[in-house]
Amino acid sequence: MSIYTKAGDSGTTGLLSGHRVKKNDLRVESYGTLDELNSHIGLLRASIADQRLLVDVAALVFIQHKIFNLCSMLACESQDRHKFKLVSLQEEDVVYLEKQIDQMDEELPTLSKFIVPTGTSCASIAQVCRSVCRRAERRLLNFKESASEDEIPANTEKFINRLSDYLFTFARYLNFKAGAPDTFYVLEV
Repeated sequence: MSIYTKAGDSGTTGLLSGHRVKKNDLRVESYGTLDELNSHIGLLRASIADQRLLVDVAALVFIQHKIFNLCSMLACESQDRHKFKLVSLQEEDVVYLEKQIDQMDEELPTLSKFIVPTGTSCASIAQVCRSVCRRAERRLLNFKESASEDEIPANTEKFINRLSDYLFTFARYLNFKAGAPDTFYVLEV
């Protein structure tokens, strides 16, 4: 099978149903930004492995699969999702992220100020993931406002919001494990 089909040469892309939409459609922008986030998380996992950090990446693997599932859901109109046996986000997926955040938070120093996204390279990549996640959240909100209510799968907004919290906490956790303190924002006059 060839990787190129030439079907998108006119600026359109196919949804799972075969229906074609513009590549800048809000639906495509939404799942495209989530795909970008997934790639950044893959880079984060590779960086953790390259640096031989002793941190569990099972949550990142879980997250990448959930994002892939969500992209599949968004790439299909709601009325056709049953045909493809797509897997949706569950409330327990959100709870899983919350538990991961709580576990890391138990080890971290209490946060009382804004921090600058810096520190180790892995923590900095995690902060990039967080900011892309926030952009994905904004894209999903734009799509939701333009589409019917059921086009955004259940639990999506909660999961993505919690995911950005997880990525922020994970960045701090990576710095903490490496002995790199948080860099606090200081208003310069």
